[in-house]
Amino acid sequence: STRLRRRRLAGLFTGGENTPRRIARHLLEHGHAGWSVVLCEELGLPDERVRRFESLEALAEVTQAAELNVLVLERADPKWMPPPTAS
Repeated sequence: STRLRRRRLAGLFTGGENTPRRIARHLLEHGHAGWSVVLCEELGLPDERVRRFESLEALAEVTQAAELNVLVLERADPKWMPPPTAS
């Protein structure tokens, strides 16, 4: 969680109980708003699909997604800067 707060870009694998919807809701519950998301489904397969969501809130509403996915999170605000490190 602390590492994610300092990142502009992050990638996550989904699967099993950890669906894209569940991950989005978890991140939002823990104060991680401000991300846009690319949901990459069935990569390399005939049913490959890539969808872009402008926010975690939008991803949290998705009810249908492939079983195994890659989520790419990017800070929605291009001027975002990581918080200063504690000294």
